[in-house]
Amino acid sequence: MSDSLLKGETKADFLATVKEPWWRRVLIAGDQLLNVLLINGQPGETMSSHAGRAAAKGHLWGKVLSKFLNYIQLNHCAIAEGGDVERAQNVEALEENSETKPIY
Repeated sequence: MSDSLLKGETKADFLATVKEPWWRRVLIAGDQLLNVLLINGQPGETMSSHAGRAAAKGHLWGKVLSKFLNYIQLNHCAIAEGGDVERAQNVEALEENSETKPIY
């Protein structure tokens, strides 16, 4: 995370610039839910990211979905995976800066 900061920029400044709008977060949450329900994916992972991993492992469904998504956006699965990682890092940074600590 500190590698992403510009000189003089705080973590709060960085997080404010990468915050996604509410409607997009809702769509991503729905995508993640469908990933878990429909294709047995991991929580916090989008279907696109899951499809990219499946394609890399040689699974037919991943290859088909990845190819379809590439028509919508070139390298969509790789971009989606990057988005999943970025969102996870943002949550981690928010937790580090939070006054309240998890009880687990």
